[in-house]
Amino acid sequence: MLLKPQAIWAASLPLFLGRRLLPKSSSSPPPCGRRLPLRPICKRRMSAQAEPRFSPLPTARSEPDAGADGHQFRLVSYNILAQVYVKSAFFPHSPSASLKWKARSKAVLTELKSFNADLMCIQELDEYETFYRKNMESSGYSSIYVQRSGDKRDGCGIFYKPKSVELLQKEVIHYNDLVETCLLDDTVISAPSNNSSPSEGNMKRDPEWIDVKLAQAKYLLSKVFEFEKIISNKFTCKPSVIIAGDFNSTPGDKVYNYLVSASSESTDEAPIKLRSLYAANGGEPEFTNCTPGFTGTLDYIFLSGDNSIKPTTLLRIPRGGSPDVEGGLPNFHHPSDHLPIGADFQLLSS
Repeated sequence: MLLKPQAIWAASLPLFLGRRLLPKSSSSPPPCGRRLPLRPICKRRMSAQAEPRFSPLPTARSEPDAGADGHQFRLVSYNILAQVYVKSAFFPHSPSASLKWKARSKAVLTELKSFNADLMCIQELDEYETFYRKNMESSGYSSIYVQRSGDKRDGCGIFYKPKSVELLQKEVIHYNDLVETCLLDDTVISAPSNNSSPSEGNMKRDPEWIDVKLAQAKYLLSKVFEFEKIISNKFTCKPSVIIAGDFNSTPGDKVYNYLVSASSESTDEAPIKLRSLYAANGGEPEFTNCTPGFTGTLDYIFLSGDNSIKPTTLLRIPRGGSPDVEGGLPNFHHPSDHLPIGADFQLLSS
């Protein structure tokens, strides 16, 4: 079973997905994987993306786990960069041709399909009804989409294969349900809208307003905890939890530490114990967001600590100095300023 909310700063989608997870073929794709130097990119059209590299984890090479029940699934999380935010003024380092909707939409769609994932958690998703929904349906995916409140045109979506998983229950979370102001040190400050965008002052992924984001993280986990109890009572089980998305927070900050229940700065304790998938398997990526203004890790997959799902591969991510990220993103190799993260998982018998 999977419990699936979406990323901070946007509408969220907690889901309970049933165990109609089918064994994956052993022929699933194997191997892939500061600040980058600013160099011009001379290519004039989107290149064919390399096949995603899901590299086996060392633990997966050992003898099969005695508790494994044979069910496997692949999950990918990806901030695809909403086209509404794609303006040359926001990405002056990017080749202008790589920012055009016709080229980007084709490249993003090709990349999404190349993952061959059972579940895809997508952030900054716009053009859902006009483009992504029908094109993903033609590849065998069902989907759920929640647009951000206000006049914003992007939101969060989950694409999933009905042949692999079954949607049993969902709940939508909006961060606007939080109080619009935060009391910090006896001072009332106006909370930034969760609809903020580059056109409203700052690059939308600038990791600022840490206390507001911490409040959102606490709200998220409280709602997931409530949802987990509903599922436990309804289906008489202890569901595993996966939380994936762009959290606009860097490793070791207050939000990250709270989510992994490792904060030494607060007496607050998260209602759900989580661990970061990449951190627990070699370390967080060098970066998942890559622009000249900011290069760092903002995207994560968090797992509940019950060890009922076992990662067997990781989607490898380019490192600094890799030619395909040189000069910053998006470019002709990567259609978003974020990189996708993901893994294959095996369910363990309870």
